[in-house]
Amino acid sequence: GSLGIGTNATTTVLSGVVDNADLAFDLSFDTNIPNYITGNGAVTQLGTAVLSLNTSNTYSGATIMAAGTIQTSSIANSYIPSSLGAAGSFAADLIFQGGTLQFIGPATSTDRLFSLTGNSLSANIALQPNGPGGTLDSSGSGTLNFTNTGNLGVQGTGNATLTLTGNGSGIIASSFVDASGGATSLVKTGTGNWTLQD
Repeated sequence: GSLGIGTNATTTVLSGVVDNADLAFDLSFDTNIPNYITGNGAVTQLGTAVLSLNTSNTYSGATIMAAGTIQTSSIANSYIPSSLGAAGSFAADLIFQGGTLQFIGPATSTDRLFSLTGNSLSANIALQPNGPGGTLDSSGSGTLNFTNTGNLGVQGTGNATLTLTGNGSGIIASSFVDASGGATSLVKTGTGNWTLQD
């Protein structure tokens, strides 16, 4: 099952959530979640606005950017609590599915891999496929460093595009791979600097 925080809400107050399935946010206004999210479920951003996650969450499921923006000030190594939970370093635990991940914190590094989605995506990967690829925005006061040298994931088939943007700096040590029947593309926008080490 899943718990959806939907578009008809006018305000959002969560006093701690145990998420053992899928906690999906589908909001049209910017929202900050000040309390902890625990459990073994996933967190999915479906709304068009900014969802701010800035506590040390311990949920162990995937974080999925299907629309809008997830904004965070901390991204830790795998299995360590952070804004994006305490999932492993598997690429399927952090999924760009048309949305944006925006980092606004101090210099940090993480061994977490991530996945992009292609044009064609099976319905059981997330709730509402919103488009291929996504956007990674580094706008913090320090460098955001993805240190894992493994392959990034591509889910589904067809083309996928990752846009690197922001006014800060970022480093990606991982290898990019193509989806089945398509190509993975990179686009750079914004005033910041991105370094690809592979």
